[in-house]
Amino acid sequence: MISSRNSKNKLASFLLVGLFFNSVNAQNKNEYYNFGVNLSSEHLNSTNQANAVDYNLHNTQTFNFGLSYRLSKKEFEYIFTANVRRFNMVNSSSFKGEDIPDPSGYTSETTLYDSFNYKLSATINKVLIRSKTLDVYFGIGPELLIYPEDPITGEFVFITETEEVGYTEKGNSANGKNPFYLGVNANLGINFKTKYILINPYFTYHYQRENIFNNVVTTQNLYVSENTVSKHSIKGSYLGFGVNIYPSKSIFKKKN
Repeated sequence: MISSRNSKNKLASFLLVGLFFNSVNAQNKNEYYNFGVNLSSEHLNSTNQANAVDYNLHNTQTFNFGLSYRLSKKEFEYIFTANVRRFNMVNSSSFKGEDIPDPSGYTSETTLYDSFNYKLSATINKVLIRSKTLDVYFGIGPELLIYPEDPITGEFVFITETEEVGYTEKGNSANGKNPFYLGVNANLGINFKTKYILINPYFTYHYQRENIFNNVVTTQNLYVSENTVSKHSIKGSYLGFGVNIYPSKSIFKKKN
């Protein structure tokens, strides 16, 4: 296997950035700092068309790290996050013995490491339950994904004296040269208020109409099976889990 990795959404990015930095000037009326750390992960689903070599692009898990800004009001709170998102692409294939020089058949799995995306999100959260130690909220808001071109070309072939038997693949981020993807988040979260930190775990459902990655696989010179051309994609919508952590102002207060 040889692999190489070589407007309207723009307006949304400017709006998100503007909202983020304008909110920094708002008055902080709670005992925690507004800025915190965000850690999160998302489950990305793939879609696969049938093909002669049972090629499949697998579902994958992302790992995200970034900064969060929280502004709390009476019944609402506003959370802005900026993340770097990393994930690996994994594909597998299974050749029938009748189609290749090896009569026992052949199965393979390949990992393409380190696709990087960048995300900006803003949510408006309605506080459903508020107490001194715990808040529960539901929120919605836009998310802008920035995914530059991510071209992949490759082949998996068995070389004989006269021909190459196997498949080739060609993929890229779904929008190509346009790196912007806009979607909507729905969050359900809890604020656990401790003496030294506020811990905010949350679940996210993200809806995005577009795929984020598309791949085309073309088989060639199979001995018995008909050659096929199939499409494989990673969806933009996902389910995710994350946590924001905000330090308490009491950490840095001088003790009398």
